[in-house]
Amino acid sequence: MIELATTRESIAQRGIRLEYFTIAWNSLEGLVAVVAGRIAGSISLVGFGSGRVTIAQSVGHVNLTQAELNQGAQETAAVKASGKR
Repeated sequence: MIELATTRESIAQRGIRLEYFTIAWNSLEGLVAVVAGRIAGSISLVGFGSGRVTIAQSVGHVNLTQAELNQGAQETAAVKASGKR
């Protein structure tokens, strides 16, 4: 059982790192597209870049919300385990 917990924890940590990489990648891609679009005078490229930035913000918001939910679930489990209400 300990091996399963370690494996699950390592997989979860890998997923979190991948989420952070995705946020950074989308932000960088959006920034480059907006700058290139401004230089080229391309409204579609600026729009694409703005969309990428919006995606990065959405992923970040979902990650924060999920972290808050996990924190709340852990606190609830700790209270139940202690027998207090």
